[in-house]
Amino acid sequence: MKDFSRTESRGELSQVFVEKLLEDTLNVSRNSWKYVAEATTDFKLNSPVEAYGDLLNQVFMNIIVNAAQAIQGQGRTELGAIRIETRREGNDAVIIISDDGPGIPEEHMRKLFDPFFTTKPIGQGTGLGLSVSYDRIVKKHTGVLSAENSPEGGARFIIRIPMEQPRDSLPVEEEL
Repeated sequence: MKDFSRTESRGELSQVFVEKLLEDTLNVSRNSWKYVAEATTDFKLNSPVEAYGDLLNQVFMNIIVNAAQAIQGQGRTELGAIRIETRREGNDAVIIISDDGPGIPEEHMRKLFDPFFTTKPIGQGTGLGLSVSYDRIVKKHTGVLSAENSPEGGARFIIRIPMEQPRDSLPVEEEL
């Protein structure tokens, strides 16, 4: 839990291993998916990435919990699947979180990252998880967060962030 919360580096840009963050997130979120899905990983990045580790944990948690809820909503008798992959493409770290749930209805795709958009009944979802995640990836990490339906069924979220943050995008320290 201490690794997941990263209180000692909250809000700080540092060298992080995305795979470690993902493992921590899977451990912390285990109760949300262990009865509905099997989680598998295929880690190929294995290099440090300059990032805000605590913010990436929030993004991973939102997407993994959403995947578990989508699978659970199908009322299956067998376990679903959540798959997490990492790799490097050029100067980017790529993280793909996919599931074999129902997928995302086409009419929801364009609103998916909008604040307060939710497909859940009133009182069960705020519609902020994916909106906040989008902000964390695009604004804080100068990256890209996209979603698509997998050809095999289910949904796939693709996160792409630079291995090193561009220096002109970092906040300037104010003089005292």
